[in-house]
Amino acid sequence: MIEYVKAVLRGKKKKAVFFNFAIKITKECDCLAKDDPKISPDVGILASSDPVSIDKASYDLVVDACGRDVFRQEHPERDSLKQLRYAHQLGLGNLEYELTTL
Repeated sequence: MIEYVKAVLRGKKKKAVFFNFAIKITKECDCLAKDDPKISPDVGILASSDPVSIDKASYDLVVDACGRDVFRQEHPERDSLKQLRYAHQLGLGNLEYELTTL
């Protein structure tokens, strides 16, 4: 999946903006279109020009809001940050970020 993102963003550096709506966070991907119960309180809407840092910030906000890693709790066999680390290794963005609240 990360390679696809890299291909799509090739030549678009500083021409793309990313938004995460970190609301109604459920156990499974929202692409499944089910009405699963929330596993986290809503943490807000995020915007960034860095696709990796926005996802890492979203992850961190959920973990902070819950007081634990609910993603690891729901899927203990998965490494929650594996794809983000790989995206960082491929140069798609940064794992470190500065969060500005509006």
